[in-house]
Amino acid sequence: MKLYMKKRYSLGLKKCIRIVKYFLIFFIVISCNAQKKSNQKNTSDNELRFLLSDNYSGVKQPKILIIKEATSLKKFFLQINKTKKPGLALPKIDFNKETVVIYCEGESFLTYNSSIEKTKETARDIVLKLVDVNSYENIDLTLISPFYLYSIENSGKKIHIVK
Repeated sequence: MKLYMKKRYSLGLKKCIRIVKYFLIFFIVISCNAQKKSNQKNTSDNELRFLLSDNYSGVKQPKILIIKEATSLKKFFLQINKTKKPGLALPKIDFNKETVVIYCEGESFLTYNSSIEKTKETARDIVLKLVDVNSYENIDLTLISPFYLYSIENSGKKIHIVK
């Protein structure tokens, strides 16, 4: 009787393990496909893609930088990381495919939630607009100089920024 029960129990356990394996494989396949679809969605239509922001840029006056090569981006991050230990990591950007747009707000005691939006695209130009979502006072009156870093697909078109 004991031998019969052991055999029956081990057969049931093997079936359960096999079913769990199939479920795991099924969920892995579904989750991988979902990630592929979401990554493709974010990079289409030549849209502006937000990459990074921080409260220190080292820039005193409002400034907009359009960066088309890695050396200029490294130079900007060297300026930022002079006072930060550890510094901000340099984002990985393929400058053959993308252009970087950086908006520096300049020094201020106020905190703004600004953004850049693509408003119009023609055959020759791309028009971006600065949008201040809202502003509020910085409670501890710390002098900040925030920046916002975006990337846009290289299309050979001239980029114009409207305030």
